[in-house]
Amino acid sequence: MILLKLLPIFLGLYCVESATTFSNLKCHESLDKASQPYLASKRPYVYDPSREREFEFTPEGCNPVKFWFFGRHGTRNPGDDDIILMQTVLPLVHQEIVSAIEMGLDQLCPEEQKIISSWKPWPGLNVSEESFLVEQGRRELLQIGARYKSRFPNLFPDVFDNSSYYFKHTAKQRTQASAEAFAEGIFSDIEDVWMPPAEDPDPVLKFYDACPKWIEEVDENEEANIEHNTFVVSAVMNKTISKVSTRLGLIRNLTLEEITIMYTTCAFETAWLNGTITSPWCVIFDLDDFKVMSYREDLEYYWIDGYGHEINYKQACPPFKDAVNYFQKHLDNPSADLRKVQGYFSHSGANLKMLAGIGLFPSIEMTAANFEDVKDIYTWRSSVMDTMASNMAFTLFSCPKDGVEEYQIGYYFQEMPKPFPGCGGKSFCQFSELKKNFAPYVDTCDLAEICAV
Repeated sequence: MILLKLLPIFLGLYCVESATTFSNLKCHESLDKASQPYLASKRPYVYDPSREREFEFTPEGCNPVKFWFFGRHGTRNPGDDDIILMQTVLPLVHQEIVSAIEMGLDQLCPEEQKIISSWKPWPGLNVSEESFLVEQGRRELLQIGARYKSRFPNLFPDVFDNSSYYFKHTAKQRTQASAEAFAEGIFSDIEDVWMPPAEDPDPVLKFYDACPKWIEEVDENEEANIEHNTFVVSAVMNKTISKVSTRLGLIRNLTLEEITIMYTTCAFETAWLNGTITSPWCVIFDLDDFKVMSYREDLEYYWIDGYGHEINYKQACPPFKDAVNYFQKHLDNPSADLRKVQGYFSHSGANLKMLAGIGLFPSIEMTAANFEDVKDIYTWRSSVMDTMASNMAFTLFSCPKDGVEEYQIGYYFQEMPKPFPGCGGKSFCQFSELKKNFAPYVDTCDLAEICAV
């Protein structure tokens, strides 16, 4: 098992007072936990136990027989570029802010001045561990695994067996460690848990890396992301930079790189602390600033991973084809099919394309020019659908009726039953209905043909 280099959490490095300091921020309409819906894809995983009582996870008269899971890795370290900026650029900007506060040039309230002044670079960050899963991410996946086991105990035997379980991850440390954490939530002791070697690229878990058409026409094509590139130099973004610079009392405007790493650090540090304490860097933004910064992220995800280009979601059929085949195998020969749980651990790039592929979170077209019109109503929000540890799952249910075996399928997003187009807008439906609705998508799922240049 990979030995995670877990980030130590020394809250004293951040707090000059108790944690309640972070929950009473009022000056300039700054935000505490209310900022989390605007942290884009770096937002920590959100689980509300009270919602368990709102849903039925198993249809009446049915028994779960098979479970299929696809999840993004948990909370991680930043990438190498961001780590370097956090360790070089950010401390210099911080010095400027502290000097401005000491000279009385800023517009922060005393409480916020203390919070931002007390900031120190996060301990233990190292480029050699860029994008590694951290302790918070391990807990996220462990708890998700444990909760699914509690919902469907008959599907999750206490002892690992290759015939009952199949877990697979990509070639990255963060997905392997996430898979191991998920398994730990089921078994506690994972010494005997076997997982196949990672494929690179993996045609199911990272189908986009095996798609030349997407790589050429979208990923490596600047024109495909023109809306995002236009927005970052727009009047809206420049106004935000100017406003934050003035609020901090700086005698110059921040650069785009600087305000970006400040926002990124706000998100990562908050995620590392499970959202229980907000990063000091979050106090410098107000609600309007957060809307601008998160829209910038979501705009890129819309065009690179979402509904912006057809190839983004058209290529996302392999995981769903895998799920349908997995369930069909049971229908074809129940007695010979012993596997109960099939779990995959992947990345944001797969999660977003898959959500668009099955028609979830449809949004009006997002552009650089229509920010003011859509900022409060657009639905393609990564802070909702692509948080750390985001996940989706299907469960196949046996539902005997009048002596005849019938099968239903349930869809779950972020662990909760969710209506989706494949079930005609319902959370549960006959497996035959799902197959019929998915047929145009999965029956023609030939990645070589879809991705041919």
